Amino acid sequence: MEFIGRLHDDWLISHNVGAQFWFTIPLTALLVWVTTVLLIPALLPYVPDHGWWRPHDLAAIRPPSTTREWVRVAISAWVGGMSHVLLDGVTHGNHSGWLVPWLPILRTPVPHFGGTVPLHDALQLWCSVIFAVVTLVLWRRMVHQRAMWQWRGTAQADGERVVERRRPRMPRKDGVLIARLILVVAMLGAV
Repeated sequence: MEFIGRLHDDWLISHNVGAQFWFTIPLTALLVWVTTVLLIPALLPYVPDHGWWRPHDLAAIRPPSTTREWVRVAISAWVGGMSHVLLDGVTHGNHSGWLVPWLPILRTPVPHFGGTVPLHDALQLWCSVIFAVVTLVLWRRMVHQRAMWQWRGTAQADGERVVERRRPRMPRKDGVLIARLILVVAMLGAV
């Protein structure tokens, strides 16, 4: 988010240990609120629900309402931010790759798409692909078990069948307005 906000491809304030407390946690809390209060309720009714993907399971997500829930968001943000900083340490060659000077093997040239690259650059692509696949597998498992509805406490497991409340359909005019707003924001972002 710092890259987007500054319109620059380098970081100054977000990729260090201290920034996980004063940058990542507050930004994550804000994004959790925006996602759960504004985006999911507004956009989900316009997304088709597919059997294996089940995006409508996101309707089970509610904004945090207690101190304990917000602390859970903060801890999750901190763990995510710290794991990001750690992974950057072995997958970047610039100042984000803080482990590269200590582990010279990460500079070893390896064959890669388009030619030979340092191991740290190859690891960035390989880790991205592996983590994307793992994420899809875990999402599929959560969807199959209807886990988000069960975590929320509104689902009743009846063998393989789980019953949950569906979100009401929104009027078409609201969807058109939302689509126009997204288009305007995307065009501003492109400019």
